[in-house]
Amino acid sequence: MSHRPSADNGPLLPQHNRDDDDGDKDVIFDEAAPLNGSPGGTHNRTRRQKWQSPRSKNIMVISGCLFIIPILCLLSPLLALDTLVPHPPQEAHAPKHHFSLTDAKSDAGSHTQDHRPWPTDDGFPSEPFRTDLGDVGGTQTGAEAFIVQTAAAYPLESALNPAIVKPTAKDARGPDDFDVLRHLGPLTPYTSSPNYLPTTPLAPDTCQVEEVHMLHRHGSRYPTPNSMPLRFSDKLSAAVKEAYDSDYNIGFHGELAFLNEWKYALGEAILTPVGRWQLYNSGAGFRLKYGHLLTKLTEHKPVFRTTTQDRMYKSAINWLAGFFGVESWQEESHLSIMHEASGYNNTLAPWEICPREDSYQSKAHVGKWRNKYLRNALKRLNKLAFGYEFEIGDVFAMQELCAYETVSLGYSEFCHLFTKQEWEGYDYSWDLQFYYDAGFGSPTARAQGLGWVEETLARITKQTPAPYDSTTNSTLNEDPVTFPLDMPMYTDFTHDTVIANVVAALNLTQFAAPLPSNRIPRPSRHSSRWRTSHISPFAGNLVVQVLSCDGGEGISDVSEKEDAWEITKTHKVPRAGRYIRLALNDAVHDLSGLGCPFDDEGLCPLDTFTDALNRVREEVDFEGDCHGKWDMGANDHVSSGRPPVQ
Repeated sequence: MSHRPSADNGPLLPQHNRDDDDGDKDVIFDEAAPLNGSPGGTHNRTRRQKWQSPRSKNIMVISGCLFIIPILCLLSPLLALDTLVPHPPQEAHAPKHHFSLTDAKSDAGSHTQDHRPWPTDDGFPSEPFRTDLGDVGGTQTGAEAFIVQTAAAYPLESALNPAIVKPTAKDARGPDDFDVLRHLGPLTPYTSSPNYLPTTPLAPDTCQVEEVHMLHRHGSRYPTPNSMPLRFSDKLSAAVKEAYDSDYNIGFHGELAFLNEWKYALGEAILTPVGRWQLYNSGAGFRLKYGHLLTKLTEHKPVFRTTTQDRMYKSAINWLAGFFGVESWQEESHLSIMHEASGYNNTLAPWEICPREDSYQSKAHVGKWRNKYLRNALKRLNKLAFGYEFEIGDVFAMQELCAYETVSLGYSEFCHLFTKQEWEGYDYSWDLQFYYDAGFGSPTARAQGLGWVEETLARITKQTPAPYDSTTNSTLNEDPVTFPLDMPMYTDFTHDTVIANVVAALNLTQFAAPLPSNRIPRPSRHSSRWRTSHISPFAGNLVVQVLSCDGGEGISDVSEKEDAWEITKTHKVPRAGRYIRLALNDAVHDLSGLGCPFDDEGLCPLDTFTDALNRVREEVDFEGDCHGKWDMGANDHVSSGRPPVQ
């Protein structure tokens, strides 16, 4: 089975064998400093002290009296008093050291989980728990909301789930001094991304939103199989077991003292409580923003799409429960569930039929960067360990545990171990991984994003998709039941890397610049860079609006040549006709990379946009990019999302 990069799978440095995860896929990572199953490095091991009986202590005291000055003999009865009352032996795993240290418990690093204690069938009669409610009172619904069209301001999301304890970085004055949870790459809980243009998804004056097309990532989840946090816990558990079996000490003190009793308490790959909340909240919010569009749909129920993976299906139904209501979504909508497995065409899981190992180019970049930004943390944490030596992979896994435990358990002791700069470094590590594995730095990124772009083109133009040579599924897409073209609202649920692929396929060149592996580039007022936490956070989404405008003016920048100099001039341009606009996690983006004229509110004439998508279809050779004979040489790097020219 092929594997693909994903947050949804831990860092992407892929090896072979990776069950699909999510972008979220399970990549078995080859770390710069390996996290393997062995107990790992240990140091400063001390043989455990043996307990001495009261009798032996008395003999020692009496012997001392024969050779030491008489005054000590006078004191010997006092010294022996302590031996008169026998004490239990110290536990073999708790010897005394030259400094105060608590040894790790024998089950430190082991796995723990809670199973539902009650039976599915508890024998209770069903009669007392009626579902026939009788008189339920008034049930008339009100008018549909349409925030993007009628509100005075757009509701940007800045708050996390209120049940999450906001962590504090090691050198921060408090949780509000530096927001750790906004620096977690694809494991970042959803909030609106910073603006790239001076606008919001609200419809501009004189424009009406006619359609909306959304690509939505699943919500926060547990780590996938073979993830770094899982392997770290197994490594720690093995080291503790070896220490106990070999009669050695192992333990942690100071800020790491919690590791002496820490257990791995995370599930596997499914949505966490926060993930379920994110999708329900997103569905309810989308109803408020775009609900009025459904009043145009009169011939059939709306059709939404997801895949067979558990977190994908559960994300969809939680979103639908928020949008329609917990008991109403099955009556008021259809959910098309696409098979997610090797060999099946699926635009929401495209790596399954584009299985090239050389698609993933981040390994060297990420390894170099981790060794650099985690160097000080590695030294600092090793000073707090006795009998165990951390490696770079361990330290990175501890940062991941902060992210996963926070969205799974509401709080994590790992978060406060790292400085603000180290959290920025962690976030950038994911930028490198996604840029080179799923974005413009991957030679198959545009090919893998092509299928959803083709489907969006078909929906906007209302034309049945031709048999495309990409990840599209002709069986489903040529059937108007599973792929209708007459709806004003579309929502598809996918993985993190797919959103990254689509960003590359749409040629959002503001994210195209290559990323260095020795420093974090600081964007200027006139440039931006790839930020995974702004592109594919947990529950992230990409929205394409179709608008109709009947007047008014916008501002457009036009480049002109004067005396061999290229000068950008600002012009006011009339707005009339149909337009496209793209918002990524609520941030409206410039579409000039597709050939659209710059517009201060992100509008692109619909004809220009559809012509551009047709050019993308012609430019991207799916078969050649995914299965062709090309090679990424040692010095080859791409920033176009396509293979190097051979």
